[in-house]
Amino acid sequence: MDEFQIKQDEIALKTINLNVVYHNGKQEFFNGNISLKKHCITSLIGASGCGKSTFLRSLNRMNDRIAKVSGKIIYQDVDINAPNINVYAVRKNIGMVFQKPNLFNKSIKENITYALKVRGEKKDLDEIVEKSLKEVALWDEVKDKLNLNANELSGGQQQRLCIARSLATRPDIILMDEPTSALDPLSTKMIETTIKKLALNYTIIIVTHNMEQAKRVSDNTAFIHLGKIIEYNTTRNIFGNPHSQLTKDYIMGNFG
Repeated sequence: MDEFQIKQDEIALKTINLNVVYHNGKQEFFNGNISLKKHCITSLIGASGCGKSTFLRSLNRMNDRIAKVSGKIIYQDVDINAPNINVYAVRKNIGMVFQKPNLFNKSIKENITYALKVRGEKKDLDEIVEKSLKEVALWDEVKDKLNLNANELSGGQQQRLCIARSLATRPDIILMDEPTSALDPLSTKMIETTIKKLALNYTIIIVTHNMEQAKRVSDNTAFIHLGKIIEYNTTRNIFGNPHSQLTKDYIMGNFG
């Protein structure tokens, strides 16, 4: 795998020889080694079924019940893939936004505060709600209807609310699995604008099938093929001067 160099103090998360084998025996990801840069947007691209989402979900231990994940995932000098790690603490620091909005059947406000209350946090909840909604440019749209059931929002608003919910726990890293694939172009543009703003304060790793989106929003891009990271570089180099013929063939549309 071709890879550009990231300074040690700039690494938000890195994997060492990461392998994912599902319980049916199928290996979905092979020897993944990558260093993800702080306060950057990294896109994971590749054909359907190549292992992008499998890799992404491994980064906050969401594959634990369905697969054996071996190798190391280093976050703040700790291997969070070790068996003694508190998975819920990991997910507080490494949040996830899914392809389709997965809201609770509760109010807008309760969607943001629910996890905090479960953890026993009771202070400053109104302030957290406002801050989180402002970060995703949703506050002005919903500030007068925070008690409205979240499922009554539009699709784009629901997805921004999901992002706001992930921000409520003040994570360092946000994982996004095709967050705009089910949205219209206007909502997609709003989400992309939100993602770029969030990168000022968070590290974002996004799976996308949309190569134009990868070019628009990401600083760095990793191309994954058949469960292997083939090439990882700045987005400009991946799309403008790829080193691997496989990468070149994929971005030119020769397969996918």
